[in-house]
Amino acid sequence: MNTVNNTIDTATIGKYTFAIERRGTTNHLAGYPFRVVYSKATPKAKWSKTKVLKSIAFKTIEECENWIAETYRNIYLNMKADEKRITEKREAQKALNASDFYEVGSIIYNSWGYEQTNVDFYQVVKMTKKRITVREISQSMVEGSMYSHGMAHNVVANPDSFLDGGDEFGLTVRPEGRLSTPKGHYGCFSKWDGSEKYVSSYY
Repeated sequence: MNTVNNTIDTATIGKYTFAIERRGTTNHLAGYPFRVVYSKATPKAKWSKTKVLKSIAFKTIEECENWIAETYRNIYLNMKADEKRITEKREAQKALNASDFYEVGSIIYNSWGYEQTNVDFYQVVKMTKKRITVREISQSMVEGSMYSHGMAHNVVANPDSFLDGGDEFGLTVRPEGRLSTPKGHYGCFSKWDGSEKYVSSYY
């Protein structure tokens, strides 16, 4: 047993540490002479490499140990579940074929913006097993879709109408056909289903 300072025993799992300590003399919770200090390693933090998550007082060491055992078990189960999800994600990515979701000619759109909604359209021009290459195409405003305030309307893509100097880049295909977001871009790239897309501008 570790008896340095007031520490009676410690246990660690992953980045979490439990320390059973003898509490100092205090009128607060006088009938609870022990406590569990539950902390998390934060190696990238600027000021402290450890963050205390909880400090709970108990009457007996046995109560401390029981609380630690239950919390330890929950952390372990969560860690195993995370490992399983990561493994399943990797296996799904290995088995994935971009052609299961896309083909040359498929239209991709990206809706993005902070105080306004922008939409860009792209067309798939090349494919590999895990990636698609897209090139930007033009769009048209849907007739009669202008909102009464005049600062929003709907648009649709113009297939095969490639923009001179338009963006061309690769996108990684994820499980279920989800797409990566390339560096320097924002929003969420998705396959276009042919429906009208809303755009707005307040400037």
